[in-house]
Amino acid sequence: MSGPKVVRIVTREEVETICRSLIASFEHAAAELKHCAERHDLWTKELEAAITDKRRALGKMFERERWIDIQKHAPLEAEFLRDETQRMKSAVISKAEAARGARRRIVDAAGSLAAALESVGRAVPTELRGLAARAISASDAELASMQAVLNAAFSELKDAASPARATGEQQELANRLGKGETHTTYADWLVANTPTSESDARLDRLLAEIEVLEHAEAARGFAARAAAIAAEPSVNRRALLTDSLVLELSACLATARRRESVVAAMREVRGGLDRVSADAADLGRRLDRAIGEIDIQAGEKLVEEARQLAATEARRAASVARRRAVLKGLAALGYEVRENMASAWAQAGRIVVKKPGVTDYGVELGATTCADQMQVRLVGAAEPLEPRTAQRDRDTEAQWCEDFGRLRQTLAKTGTELKLERGVGVGMQPVKTVIMADIDCDTGSNVARPRGQRKL
Repeated sequence: MSGPKVVRIVTREEVETICRSLIASFEHAAAELKHCAERHDLWTKELEAAITDKRRALGKMFERERWIDIQKHAPLEAEFLRDETQRMKSAVISKAEAARGARRRIVDAAGSLAAALESVGRAVPTELRGLAARAISASDAELASMQAVLNAAFSELKDAASPARATGEQQELANRLGKGETHTTYADWLVANTPTSESDARLDRLLAEIEVLEHAEAARGFAARAAAIAAEPSVNRRALLTDSLVLELSACLATARRRESVVAAMREVRGGLDRVSADAADLGRRLDRAIGEIDIQAGEKLVEEARQLAATEARRAASVARRRAVLKGLAALGYEVRENMASAWAQAGRIVVKKPGVTDYGVELGATTCADQMQVRLVGAAEPLEPRTAQRDRDTEAQWCEDFGRLRQTLAKTGTELKLERGVGVGMQPVKTVIMADIDCDTGSNVARPRGQRKL
């Protein structure tokens, strides 16, 4: 198989760049996890040590050039860290939601106890009336004292519901008759008398989530409005205000999630620009400013611009590496390869390399701009010094077949893979005839010109 071939080159530089990018994604996921953990006071030495171990393992793989292992494990490790970040956020939100539920139950219990005391003709303690307004935003320490107020009010309610003090004989009879029965506790009464509506539960969840995604100052206004709604005496108005606040919170959360996602994306692409050319300096400064100002609209555009720039730079670097690798491999096989031949190839799209002393034949290398695919083939001179015959073309093509096999082996030793995608056998197609330009002494390049095109 030595006729015209279409090959794909995967250089060591490309593989190394891919692995660096995957490790960078892991580092970004680790940074986001640390940011989340520190924000919620969950960063521990154990968590830091676990991330350090994962980082060290990936580093050793890179040092030992275990590229396949990196491409397999780095995405898994990054995904694990992202899942852990989401799990941590969910746990914090659930905890905040539970705390809000406890506060809401205190508010509801205070209202229910006040109504129950009034129904039996007892005065409602001032402390009990004030609970509804204070419980939603109360601290954990304040909740404990509020619980004591509720316990006292419930004891008074039980005393009010009890009959006059019984004689000893009556109490003994009551004890015998009530043997085996369960008595209502405050916890039982609370469950039975303070149901939480679906809209209230939804509100608690949204308030908890806004506290996690936003800073405390941003969430405090919503919490104050929720407290005012909880103190609203009209059930219908309370339900209407709750629904309105739920809608507003949902819209605010959508914006907060978008903001968090864009800021995280900006931080990720900003880190990637450090591996790009100096052309990215201005873009890096604009990203730094957008991150500092949390400018979401500008950030979304900058993220896309940074990704496009990184992709362009990656393609450019890969094309340079591919051409350089092939030329270096051919040079190792004895072909004449000179200093600026790679740039001449990139500019002309095609180039011919020859072995010293071989004037009538050469190897034509053709590639697209990004050199993701290359065509390699033997070409013969339109004006040979010795007559070209079909047998001579076939013999030279067979020799190129051997050289191509050696080229693949040579490239493999440097970590570059040459994949054959299409090819034809020796003599299956006529050897292409070209007019070979003279060697340019400045660039050292051989440029193949089609038959009939004269050198200017």
